[in-house]
Amino acid sequence: FVAQRYERLQAQDAERAAAWLVGCTIAAAGTWGLFAGFVLPSDAQEVTRVLVLACSAGVLAAGSTTIAVHRPLHLLFIAAITIPLVTGAFLRGGNESFAYGGIFLVYATILFLQGFPIHREYWDNLVREAQLERAREEAVVASEAKSLFLANMSHEIRTPMNGILGMTDIVLESQITHDQRGHLEMVKSSAQTLLTVINDILDFSKVEAGMIELEAIEFPLRKMIGETLKAMGVRAHEHDLELAFDVANDVPERIIGDPVRLRQVLINLVGNA
Repeated sequence: FVAQRYERLQAQDAERAAAWLVGCTIAAAGTWGLFAGFVLPSDAQEVTRVLVLACSAGVLAAGSTTIAVHRPLHLLFIAAITIPLVTGAFLRGGNESFAYGGIFLVYATILFLQGFPIHREYWDNLVREAQLERAREEAVVASEAKSLFLANMSHEIRTPMNGILGMTDIVLESQITHDQRGHLEMVKSSAQTLLTVINDILDFSKVEAGMIELEAIEFPLRKMIGETLKAMGVRAHEHDLELAFDVANDVPERIIGDPVRLRQVLINLVGNA
């Protein structure tokens, strides 16, 4: 009944539900305390009084561990059980009753004091959880802001690169020398590679999710390697080095794969060397 009533109130009014739960807790504790306080001074058998005392200690320990996070409720709970029980033991008189009452009073005091670290740890954990949740929310906001920034910048960055590629194609269609054509094809190849890298960087969601896909298209391997290393050869000549490559005869002229990724690998390897 108590649980069902609490659930109904919780759905309607959290404060009323909390007050109902507190009231039921204190009422249950007080009822048990009055029962124990009635049994201890009575003419019940010694074993009965010891059993009631042990059960009271168990109830007090279990309840204290559960509600120690709420200090006022914890104090009321302990008092509701301890005061009637100790009062009944003292009213009976006798060394045994005084011993029972005194031991239980000390026991209740110890449980109350042990509630302080439980209370402190509970609220410290709540504070840490709130801080972690706030940090998580800030991280989400920062990530969304970064994604929004990249999305807004994507057009601004891609536009000039597409302009370079477009103008390079126009010049390649005009009357130019063989050397000029080779240089422009190098510019076009490098620009295409750079545009692909920019697209991958700007596509932040794919990078985070590890969803960058590899193409599987047919392309001329020797031509791709030649164009890539030709562009790198300028840097090699600056250091008085000659950059050359050799492909085994048994390697097919055209293969299936991702030429852009392979070009990136070659650029990284040769650039690092």
